[in-house]
Amino acid sequence: MYMGVGSYDAVYVYKQAAESAGTVRTGDIDNISDALEKTDYMGASGRIQFTSGDTDYAHDVKYGKDKQPMIARQWQKAENGNGLAGSGGKKVAVWPKEYATGKHQAPPWV
Repeated sequence: MYMGVGSYDAVYVYKQAAESAGTVRTGDIDNISDALEKTDYMGASGRIQFTSGDTDYAHDVKYGKDKQPMIARQWQKAENGNGLAGSGGKKVAVWPKEYATGKHQAPPWV
């Protein structure tokens, strides 16, 4: 599965929160956490916002159609290719159904 775009966005979301909090020190984590709760960031993977600290899933990403869609993608062998990820392969959205452009293919060792 390919979900690297989430890591890309995470770096920029953290950068924005640290700048807003004015710190990157681990001792100031409450200030960074407060800044993350105020995040409204349009990233490569969609709109990113976080839940507050007093919810069942504290500080989790808010998912939904108008927020972060959480699309799972997979590198798959192309029909006429002999490789993956840039050498005859293609990246396919496999979940959720409304975003899917193909079906998940189990690797040969499974």
